[in-house]
Amino acid sequence: MNAQTHVTLRPSLPPHIREHLLDCPRDTWSGYPLFDGKAAFFLRYHDSLRRRSRQLMAVLEDLLNKSGPHIAATDLAEMTAIGKNLVQSAEHHHEMEDRYYFPVLAQGYPQLRAGIEVLDNDHRVVSTRLHELDRALSIRSQSRVEYSQLALAYERADGVAHVLRRHLFDEEEVIIPMFLGVS
Repeated sequence: MNAQTHVTLRPSLPPHIREHLLDCPRDTWSGYPLFDGKAAFFLRYHDSLRRRSRQLMAVLEDLLNKSGPHIAATDLAEMTAIGKNLVQSAEHHHEMEDRYYFPVLAQGYPQLRAGIEVLDNDHRVVSTRLHELDRALSIRSQSRVEYSQLALAYERADGVAHVLRRHLFDEEEVIIPMFLGVS
């Protein structure tokens, strides 16, 4: 992976990927007859991951702004529930894509294999970030949590939010037109 393709460094899909995307502007997607199938499902799922990521960040910000040097573990229930749900949902979604969707789509749309490979590589980075977040969220099991531990959880959640924003948007650009039947 290089700076052009690495999910943490790229500002968008690189030109060598964009030139092979199916001609289907994002603002036309909902007008396609097949939109209400897999395309709408994927977009809703992606939106739910984005929403949970924003919720987690907001809860963590609130905890950091209200807390002193120590936080009672009982105050972390909402953070833990949202965070664990985000981690599990994102991991499950990417596992399904890696096992079922990406191999089939790469076969049916060989011109998009490089784009699918970038997305597959993204999954490795996203998975690492999710595991780091999951470990940081394990503070809930302690009776008293240090402010620095909560700050680390916030940092990890921010890292997940960053890679998810880039990855999900780019994944939609590559995948959704295929679900719409564009060729």
